[in-house]
Amino acid sequence: MAALICSLWPALAGAADAPVTSTIKEVTVDLAAHSVVQVLPFDVPFFMTGQAPPRTRQVSVRIIDVRTGGAGPAVLFPWDAESISETAVPFRILMPRLDAENYYRFMFDFRRTLVKDETDQIQRLAIPALEGVMRSLTLRDGQLDQRDSAALRDRLTAAVEQLIGPSRQIIVEATLFDRNTPHQDVLDQFNLAVREIIAPQEDRTDVVQGYGARQGDFRQPLDVIRNDAALDRVIGVIEASTDPTIVTALGQSRPGLDLARLDATQAGERANGTQPLERPTTPFTSIWATGEAGPYERNYRRTLADLEALRQVLEASLPVLPALPAADRSAVQALLAADGAILNARNLVNRLVVLMGRMRSDLDERSVALANLSTLVSVEARKLVVVDGTTVADFRTAQNWYISMDAGFAYAFRIGTLTPYVGANIYFRPVNKDAPLRLVDSFGRRFAFTFGITLSSIEEESVNDTALVRASRTRFDLMNMHRSLLLGVGFRVTQSLRLSGGALVLKEKDPNPLITTIATAAVPYIAFSLDFDVATGLKGGLGGLFGTSDNK
Repeated sequence: MAALICSLWPALAGAADAPVTSTIKEVTVDLAAHSVVQVLPFDVPFFMTGQAPPRTRQVSVRIIDVRTGGAGPAVLFPWDAESISETAVPFRILMPRLDAENYYRFMFDFRRTLVKDETDQIQRLAIPALEGVMRSLTLRDGQLDQRDSAALRDRLTAAVEQLIGPSRQIIVEATLFDRNTPHQDVLDQFNLAVREIIAPQEDRTDVVQGYGARQGDFRQPLDVIRNDAALDRVIGVIEASTDPTIVTALGQSRPGLDLARLDATQAGERANGTQPLERPTTPFTSIWATGEAGPYERNYRRTLADLEALRQVLEASLPVLPALPAADRSAVQALLAADGAILNARNLVNRLVVLMGRMRSDLDERSVALANLSTLVSVEARKLVVVDGTTVADFRTAQNWYISMDAGFAYAFRIGTLTPYVGANIYFRPVNKDAPLRLVDSFGRRFAFTFGITLSSIEEESVNDTALVRASRTRFDLMNMHRSLLLGVGFRVTQSLRLSGGALVLKEKDPNPLITTIATAAVPYIAFSLDFDVATGLKGGLGGLFGTSDNK
């Protein structure tokens, strides 16, 4: 018997240590039916496959344990498309090991890249949302430190989230406005983008803050001009003159004379830029769009032109009016002097024109920067599909989970017999033989009750098998066909090798020769066995021992 074990052991050990070579199973998911088409594997990873809708960029899955309502095992890797396809494409996601006899809910998260028209529309809508946040921005000492930057990004992100609302669109992961992306990762990109808005915005603030003072500066020489009595008298003479030079000058520059006759209200409107051409609809301090600043600039340009016309009329008229009183002539010449009110007013209103141009430039620059920032709003479509699946099998399928077959050799101690056998092992929990024990190990996955049948006879044998010898035998097979029964328990040592022990049930005569009755008896045994598929798959004589039931 020892010699037999030694001769068989290398083959048995090699088979027991051999890894289980099974491919990863694939399970097809029916997204339309929200279910899978088969019972899910348990204790082993597997692939879920299906069809991703057109333009799908990524498919990720989250698992819910229906029994507990909590999170199931984590799906570590999403499926990422190699390229964006305009047609449906197959996806394949590696799923983690699931528990047996359980119900699961799979939350498929499909991320679809938007077409250009959809992206452009989102970015156009984002501009006013971003603009509103930037408009209310206040900085400490004009600086955007990291804390200010993070707070501003949070406010801008909230504005974008509010823009897309509860729609099926979400911000793309790892982009500027994705909350899950650490601010440090996008700090430089974000600061560069917002500083292009902040710089013209701060300059616009300077323009607004200096606007009132410059209005007042211009109003002073304007009041001097319109309140000068000598000028009023000279204008009267000019209007009454028939001198061709004066008539020509009046035809070209008549509005300049009207400027000298403004009342207080009209002068104030000229000073604040709300007259003479069009009345702005937006107060100057509330201007944030280029179009809103346009009326102010056009009004100031008209006032500048009127001052220039007044200068030209006066300078053309004084030489051809010799009869003017000397005092009036002197007063008008003082107004026209380099330090006089007319040139002073002209210079000051020209500054207001420049100021309006600066405001327009700031707003244009800010508008471009806001549009550039909006291009960093990266949004994609999201669709959640719930799929239900289970590792609970029907009766026929479950038999393979609770019952396994093995084949091996049993040694009966009292009778000193080694015999091959095949057996069935009954587990108290589902067992997936494809699952390596080194990854999913437990007592329930190793321990089982064993029921076996010997494949050779255990009766005493003799070279001279005469009738007298047969009559003297005391040990017999339990069943016809030279078979006996093994009852015991077993323990899986490795993926394929099992050690077991129990009772070999046979028939025996009573040792008392006076008792001729043959009764059932039990003999202790110990056995080692291999998974039936492994054992019968071995090449050579060892595999042949378990491939037939005719061995004696």
